[in-house]
Amino acid sequence: MRTLGFSLLLLGFILLCFFVGQTKGPIPRVVVSKYYDKIEKEPKGKITKETARLFVLNAVDDSIKHSSKLFIPGLMMLSGGLLLAYCPKKKQISKSL
Repeated sequence: MRTLGFSLLLLGFILLCFFVGQTKGPIPRVVVSKYYDKIEKEPKGKITKETARLFVLNAVDDSIKHSSKLFIPGLMMLSGGLLLAYCPKKKQISKSL
């Protein structure tokens, strides 16, 4: 069981590094800059209430999509750590003379 715990911990860490490495920067900054560029392209420099609401909802939706990639590796690392914490170590057989 300890081997499974170490494997889950290591695999979760590798996947977490892979998913975070795929982003261009911190996730909120990437999402906000994407929508900030769209706001600047609005005509006349004025934004209606409905347009602002759509920008906010789309930005929240994109943030949720980005952060969901981090959930599975996090659970893998948690379960690996719990296995390591609660599974007993193999007992050493000592030969006493």
